[in-house]
Amino acid sequence: MIYELVVILILAVGILLLLRGKGVRISSADKAKVYKAWTQVRELENGDDHAKVRAIMEADKLLDWCLQLIGIPGHTMGDRLKNSRGVLRNLDDVWKAHKLRNQLAHELDARPGSGEVHAAVRAFELAIKQVGLL
Repeated sequence: MIYELVVILILAVGILLLLRGKGVRISSADKAKVYKAWTQVRELENGDDHAKVRAIMEADKLLDWCLQLIGIPGHTMGDRLKNSRGVLRNLDDVWKAHKLRNQLAHELDARPGSGEVHAAVRAFELAIKQVGLL
């Protein structure tokens, strides 16, 4: 148990140092790509039910790409979220949004309410802002 906590703490400190140091270089082209993709997410969020589902899917993919870009390790989005403790202040909300995305992707009759959609999109947006890409 203590060993796991030490490993998590070391990972979190390393990620923070990477983000604050000179290790992570985010180009203006990358920021422009994120801004353009985020504009599309916002348009989808205000569309019909199908568009709202796509907004959540696209926002999740965009955050995943951003986490990879800044060097968060992991093979899957879930792995990267686990390794984002200490980087994302709204990690619990992002997990809820990611779980909603998974539910929409895997359950045939899943239909999110407007409140769920807006909360998920806001969680993804805040996370992308926290890593400096929006």
